[in-house]
Amino acid sequence: MEIEKETQQNLPWVEKYRPSSLGELISHEHILRTLGKFLQEGTLPNLLFYGPPGTGKTSTIVALAKDLYKDEYNKLVLELNASDERGIDVIRDQIKSFASSMALTATQYTIFHSAISPSS
Repeated sequence: MEIEKETQQNLPWVEKYRPSSLGELISHEHILRTLGKFLQEGTLPNLLFYGPPGTGKTSTIVALAKDLYKDEYNKLVLELNASDERGIDVIRDQIKSFASSMALTATQYTIFHSAISPSS
């Protein structure tokens, strides 16, 4: 418990206060209603979020995944950041390893990749 507290204190502000469920998000109401409906019906399709930095793409998908997986979120979600982790080695190592280990234990899992928008 002490380690968890210390980890929480050392998180960047944006991570520490990121919404942890769709209900905590306050914008894009039509998108949130659609995502909520997908969750209720158990018919979550593949999704692609696109837009400029700071519009809530990562926060929305993290909240959606937390609503979907609840306590299993950390085990069933692999988050990659395109500014740090890109190239064939990511596919060969991290994603392949994650997907193959999940194939043995989970019926569904999520891999998402946060991308940096190209500068104009």
